[in-house]
Amino acid sequence: MGQLVIYVEGLDDSRFFTALVKRLGIAGAEIREMGGGINCIPDLTLDIQRAYDNGIRIAIVLDADRDIAARRREVEEQIREHNLPISEKYFFLLPDNCRPGNLETLLEELATPPHRAIFRCLDAYGACLQQARDEYLPPGGKGRIYAYCEALRIEPRGTHRTYDDGGQWDLGAAAVEPLASFLRGLST
Repeated sequence: MGQLVIYVEGLDDSRFFTALVKRLGIAGAEIREMGGGINCIPDLTLDIQRAYDNGIRIAIVLDADRDIAARRREVEEQIREHNLPISEKYFFLLPDNCRPGNLETLLEELATPPHRAIFRCLDAYGACLQQARDEYLPPGGKGRIYAYCEALRIEPRGTHRTYDDGGQWDLGAAAVEPLASFLRGLST
Protein backbone atom coordinates (compact mmCIF):
# COMPACT_ATOMS: atom_id res chain seq x y z
CA MET A 1 0.00 0.00 0.00
CA GLY A 2 1.31 3.44 -0.94
CA GLN A 3 1.32 6.50 1.25
CA LEU A 4 -1.69 8.72 1.73
CA VAL A 5 -1.80 12.44 2.52
CA ILE A 6 -5.03 13.88 3.89
CA TYR A 7 -5.29 17.67 3.77
CA VAL A 8 -7.54 19.18 6.44
CA GLU A 9 -8.38 22.78 7.22
CA GLY A 10 -6.60 23.50 10.49
CA LEU A 11 -5.19 22.40 13.83
CA ASP A 12 -8.47 21.18 15.37
CA ASP A 13 -9.11 19.12 12.23
CA SER A 14 -5.55 17.78 12.23
CA ARG A 15 -5.74 16.60 15.84
CA PHE A 16 -9.16 15.05 15.26
CA PHE A 17 -8.11 13.24 12.07
CA THR A 18 -4.90 11.99 13.65
CA ALA A 19 -6.93 10.37 16.45
CA LEU A 20 -9.56 8.97 14.07
CA VAL A 21 -7.02 7.50 11.61
CA LYS A 22 -5.23 5.88 14.55
CA ARG A 23 -8.48 4.47 15.93
CA LEU A 24 -9.38 3.07 12.50
CA GLY A 25 -5.94 1.46 12.19
CA ILE A 26 -5.16 3.21 8.91
CA ALA A 27 -1.41 2.99 8.44
CA GLY A 28 0.65 5.21 6.17
CA ALA A 29 -1.67 8.23 6.39
CA GLU A 30 -0.20 11.66 6.99
CA ILE A 31 -2.49 14.49 8.07
CA ARG A 32 -1.50 17.95 6.78
CA GLU A 33 -3.06 21.28 7.68
CA MET A 34 -4.07 23.50 4.79
CA GLY A 35 -4.06 26.60 6.97
CA GLY A 36 -7.65 27.41 6.09
CA GLY A 37 -10.47 26.31 3.84
CA ILE A 38 -11.13 26.05 0.15
CA ASN A 39 -9.25 29.26 -0.65
CA CYS A 40 -6.00 27.54 0.36
CA ILE A 41 -6.25 24.88 -2.36
CA PRO A 42 -4.39 26.98 -4.98
CA ASP A 43 -1.46 27.34 -2.54
CA LEU A 44 -1.19 23.55 -2.33
CA THR A 45 -1.10 22.86 -6.08
CA LEU A 46 2.65 22.28 -6.31
CA ASP A 47 2.75 20.19 -3.11
CA ILE A 48 -0.18 18.06 -4.26
CA GLN A 49 1.29 17.50 -7.73
CA ARG A 50 4.70 16.61 -6.29
CA ALA A 51 3.16 14.09 -3.88
CA TYR A 52 1.04 12.57 -6.63
CA ASP A 53 4.06 12.28 -8.93
CA ASN A 54 5.77 10.31 -6.14
CA GLY A 55 2.90 7.82 -5.92
CA ILE A 56 1.25 9.36 -2.89
CA ARG A 57 -2.54 9.42 -2.87
CA ILE A 58 -4.07 12.77 -1.95
CA ALA A 59 -7.36 13.42 -0.17
CA ILE A 60 -8.94 16.69 0.92
CA VAL A 61 -11.45 17.12 3.75
CA LEU A 62 -13.21 20.46 4.10
CA ASP A 63 -16.17 21.87 5.97
CA ALA A 64 -19.39 21.85 3.95
CA ASP A 65 -20.45 25.02 5.75
CA ARG A 66 -23.95 26.32 4.92
CA ASP A 67 -24.49 24.95 1.42
CA ILE A 68 -23.01 21.54 0.68
CA ALA A 69 -23.96 21.55 -3.01
CA ALA A 70 -22.28 24.91 -3.54
CA ARG A 71 -19.21 23.79 -1.59
CA ARG A 72 -18.95 20.60 -3.66
CA ARG A 73 -19.09 22.68 -6.87
CA GLU A 74 -16.41 25.03 -5.51
CA VAL A 75 -14.09 22.12 -4.68
CA GLU A 76 -14.64 20.51 -8.08
CA GLU A 77 -13.96 23.87 -9.75
CA GLN A 78 -10.71 24.32 -7.80
CA ILE A 79 -9.62 20.79 -8.75
CA ARG A 80 -10.35 21.44 -12.44
CA GLU A 81 -8.91 24.95 -12.50
CA HIS A 82 -5.62 23.84 -10.95
CA ASN A 83 -5.55 20.49 -12.76
CA LEU A 84 -5.22 18.58 -9.49
CA PRO A 85 -5.07 14.78 -9.54
CA ILE A 86 -8.00 14.40 -7.13
CA SER A 87 -11.23 12.64 -8.01
CA GLU A 88 -14.54 12.99 -6.17
CA LYS A 89 -13.63 9.77 -4.37
CA TYR A 90 -10.79 11.69 -2.71
CA PHE A 91 -12.58 14.63 -1.15
CA PHE A 92 -15.05 14.72 1.70
CA LEU A 93 -17.20 17.49 3.13
CA LEU A 94 -17.77 17.55 6.87
CA PRO A 95 -19.83 16.60 8.77
CA ASP A 96 -20.98 13.58 6.71
CA ASN A 97 -20.57 14.43 2.99
CA CYS A 98 -24.37 14.87 2.72
CA ARG A 99 -25.47 17.88 4.75
CA PRO A 100 -24.31 21.35 5.71
CA GLY A 101 -22.01 21.76 8.68
CA ASN A 102 -18.41 21.49 9.73
CA LEU A 103 -16.05 19.73 12.12
CA GLU A 104 -17.83 21.28 15.07
CA THR A 105 -21.16 19.85 13.86
CA LEU A 106 -19.60 16.39 13.88
CA LEU A 107 -17.86 16.92 17.23
CA GLU A 108 -21.13 17.87 18.87
CA GLU A 109 -22.59 14.60 17.61
CA LEU A 110 -19.57 12.71 19.00
CA ALA A 111 -19.97 14.07 22.52
CA THR A 112 -20.40 11.12 24.85
CA PRO A 113 -23.90 10.58 26.27
CA PRO A 114 -23.01 11.54 29.86
CA HIS A 115 -21.86 14.97 28.65
CA ARG A 116 -24.58 15.81 26.12
CA ALA A 117 -26.34 17.74 28.88
CA ILE A 118 -23.78 20.48 28.26
CA PHE A 119 -25.31 21.12 24.83
CA ARG A 120 -28.84 21.14 26.26
CA CYS A 121 -27.65 23.81 28.71
CA LEU A 122 -26.13 25.78 25.83
CA ASP A 123 -29.45 25.51 23.96
CA ALA A 124 -31.27 26.91 26.99
CA TYR A 125 -28.66 29.68 27.28
CA GLY A 126 -29.12 30.53 23.58
CA ALA A 127 -32.90 30.62 23.97
CA CYS A 128 -32.52 32.90 26.99
CA LEU A 129 -30.26 35.26 25.03
CA GLN A 130 -32.73 35.41 22.14
CA GLN A 131 -35.58 36.08 24.55
CA ALA A 132 -33.63 38.86 26.28
CA ARG A 133 -32.73 40.70 23.07
CA ASP A 134 -33.09 39.77 19.44
CA GLU A 135 -29.65 41.04 18.53
CA TYR A 136 -27.89 38.69 20.97
CA LEU A 137 -26.24 35.86 19.15
CA PRO A 138 -26.30 32.46 20.85
CA PRO A 139 -23.09 30.44 20.74
CA GLY A 140 -22.71 28.32 17.65
CA GLY A 141 -20.15 25.98 16.13
CA LYS A 142 -16.76 26.64 17.65
CA GLY A 143 -18.27 28.49 20.62
CA ARG A 144 -20.37 25.45 21.55
CA ILE A 145 -17.36 23.14 21.30
CA TYR A 146 -15.20 25.55 23.33
CA ALA A 147 -17.92 25.68 26.01
CA TYR A 148 -18.16 21.86 26.01
CA CYS A 149 -14.40 21.57 26.45
CA GLU A 150 -14.26 24.22 29.15
CA ALA A 151 -17.08 22.53 31.06
CA LEU A 152 -15.06 19.31 30.98
CA ARG A 153 -11.86 21.15 31.90
CA ILE A 154 -10.13 20.21 28.68
CA GLU A 155 -8.23 22.52 26.35
CA PRO A 156 -10.89 24.46 24.41
CA ARG A 157 -8.59 25.34 21.51
CA GLY A 158 -7.05 22.65 19.34
CA THR A 159 -3.50 23.21 20.59
CA HIS A 160 -3.65 20.50 23.25
CA ARG A 161 -7.07 18.98 22.72
CA THR A 162 -7.13 15.24 22.22
CA TYR A 163 -9.93 13.22 20.74
CA ASP A 164 -8.91 9.75 21.78
CA ASP A 165 -10.34 10.09 25.29
CA GLY A 166 -13.44 7.91 25.18
CA GLY A 167 -14.90 9.78 28.13
CA GLN A 168 -15.33 12.98 26.13
CA TRP A 169 -15.56 11.99 22.46
CA ASP A 170 -17.01 8.81 20.99
CA LEU A 171 -15.02 8.12 17.82
CA GLY A 172 -17.08 4.97 17.33
CA ALA A 173 -20.43 6.80 17.26
CA ALA A 174 -22.77 6.32 14.31
CA ALA A 175 -22.27 9.98 13.34
CA VAL A 176 -18.62 9.33 12.41
CA GLU A 177 -19.38 6.33 10.18
CA PRO A 178 -19.64 8.22 6.85
CA LEU A 179 -16.23 9.78 7.49
CA ALA A 180 -14.78 6.49 8.74
CA SER A 181 -16.03 4.73 5.60
CA PHE A 182 -14.44 7.42 3.43
CA LEU A 183 -11.12 7.06 5.25
CA ARG A 184 -11.19 3.26 5.08
CA GLY A 185 -11.86 3.52 1.33
CA LEU A 186 -8.74 5.65 0.91
CA SER A 187 -6.55 3.03 2.52
CA THR A 188 -7.44 0.28 0.04
